[in-house]
Amino acid sequence: MYLIDIRDRCKLTFGGSTGGALRINYNGGYIFLAKPARHPSTTPRIAEVLQYPIHTISSLC
Repeated sequence: MYLIDIRDRCKLTFGGSTGGALRINYNGGYIFLAKPARHPSTTPRIAEVLQYPIHTISSLC
């Protein structure tokens, strides 16, 4: 609330959306240049790593 009082709400929204757009464009550019499909990773994917803990957590509920 302090930042909203100091700066206008519109300026904060515009700044946040601009920052998010820059981040997404940076990630897209990295994927475009790195071509990850041509260079498969030897490390396990995050879905494979998290499969067991998520399964055990969901069975507790």
